[in-house]
Amino acid sequence: MASRKIRKRVCYLAGPMEFTTEEQASGWRVRVAEALDKLGVHSIDPVKEEFRISPIPASQMSLLKEMDINKYIEIMRDKIVPMDIGFVEQCTDLVVKHCGERTAGTAGEMTYARVLGKPVYLIAGVPLEKIPGWVLGCATHIFESEETFLDFFAGTI
Repeated sequence: MASRKIRKRVCYLAGPMEFTTEEQASGWRVRVAEALDKLGVHSIDPVKEEFRISPIPASQMSLLKEMDINKYIEIMRDKIVPMDIGFVEQCTDLVVKHCGERTAGTAGEMTYARVLGKPVYLIAGVPLEKIPGWVLGCATHIFESEETFLDFFAGTI
């Protein structure tokens, strides 16, 4: 009998990082990553990963956008977007928290994850009516809180 390799679960923590507060960009990712770690699930946090590849700290990217749009576009096109696309390809699950922010990258990541047949878990940080339709349409599961997501996800392991 051939042995079947079991692939470890890896969650990519997608969600808006631009036009957000620190909590909306990073706070939820830290909490969810810690909870997933306790379940034995690895998570990828793009906020932390961007520090590894970008010469500009994430906190200064909006300032760079105002001061040197061409450099900003170069970093996004050549470093950030390819990295995030690679993370969507590597992950087994996409977890998104949306608090009503404007979003482009998150919707793109969700769409790509759906094309690849990956589950997309949406944690709604605001009433569903305030979340863009495309984001809602790409979600395979929608949760009202981090806790309800984590309870559900723990049951899938």
